[in-house]
Amino acid sequence: MKCEKCGKEIIEIENYIEVKHIDNLEHKNSLFYHFQCYKTYHKDKFEDEFVKKMKFVAPLIKRLVRPQ
Repeated sequence: MKCEKCGKEIIEIENYIEVKHIDNLEHKNSLFYHFQCYKTYHKDKFEDEFVKKMKFVAPLIKRLVRPQ
């Protein structure tokens, strides 16, 4: 099995996470991650979403703080 984030092979003795996709009580597929890759994957996704939101909100906040 390969890690979805880094693409390296996962050895059975390593700490890893299996994410199962289930639809109507039927197992569809599984994704595997190294434990550390899983943590950084979600951290990176959160940062990306935060940056997207702040690009929109930052100008509004600046206008509220300094009304023209």
